[in-house]
Amino acid sequence: MRANRRVDTKPELALRSALHRQGYRFRKDYRLDLAAGTRVRPDIAFTARRVAVFVDGCFWHACPEHGRNPAVNEWYWAPKLRRTVERDRAADAALTAAGWRVVRIWEHVPLADAIAAVTAAIGELSPAKSVPPAGCGGRLGSPRGRAPPARVPSTWDWTTDMRVYLPATLPGLAGLLRKAEIGPAPLRAFAVTPALREWYASGDEEELEYVAMMHAARASLRLLEADPDAPRRRVVLAADLPEQQVGTTAAGFDEPTLVDVLAPVPLDRVVSGLIDDEVAMPDVARAVAAMPAADSGDDDARFVVDGAEGHELLWYASQELPHLAG
Repeated sequence: MRANRRVDTKPELALRSALHRQGYRFRKDYRLDLAAGTRVRPDIAFTARRVAVFVDGCFWHACPEHGRNPAVNEWYWAPKLRRTVERDRAADAALTAAGWRVVRIWEHVPLADAIAAVTAAIGELSPAKSVPPAGCGGRLGSPRGRAPPARVPSTWDWTTDMRVYLPATLPGLAGLLRKAEIGPAPLRAFAVTPALREWYASGDEEELEYVAMMHAARASLRLLEADPDAPRRRVVLAADLPEQQVGTTAAGFDEPTLVDVLAPVPLDRVVSGLIDDEVAMPDVARAVAAMPAADSGDDDARFVVDGAEGHELLWYASQELPHLAG
């Protein structure tokens, strides 16, 4: 597991699939325990050749070409993004000190260039071909005296699948695993919609995905309110569905991320789960208890509900979900 960030993105999935088709074998989201207790989880790890690959989102990782300062709630976003860059820098330094080659690829890089950067790093191409094009630059704040991780920058071949976020609880997750699908339809879910893009005009795709996910996390609180026996941990399931199976609602600007999923969701369409750590349970429990008062306009109760969102959801691969559901 890892602190919530964008994982299994379309660029990352495309790169993994392309490398696998070319015969490469690697570990996905592989935890490395390095010196001084440092833990790093590359998106793709070639353990025998000690190559760590990260596919970084332009918003979260401060891309010099597409990154920008958030236009709203800067007090919240600015330190959050700065910490992400600092974590990247520390991870790069720790990996390099441990003898790993680090390859960082921006999400906007063409798939062919991303493959070339990875294969160059593992020795399939000449080193000259791994040099990023002019203007790409290295990582922000690269340590002095150390070459920056390989970077390459422009557009992925997007599919017609749509990422949706389904609120759940741990008992609900257990039921999903038993039935091998989420249903019956229609299902209430959250996604990046035209209404959200209009409402949040300054946001890029990754930022908007985060907003949709957080709306689903808030909806998970509602499910916990309705189930007093459920463990007090928010659960959000990320699924990639054909666009024709996702319909917008009449909620519009009142609920700009809300969508209807028009068919049951097969388990194999769930790509990951986002779940509270156990340490968040007391705050989540207080948030659930405060929701009726918050709905009535009580500012103190709203503050308590918002406090649950101070806990980052943890990311789990789909194959890890059975261990959480019990």
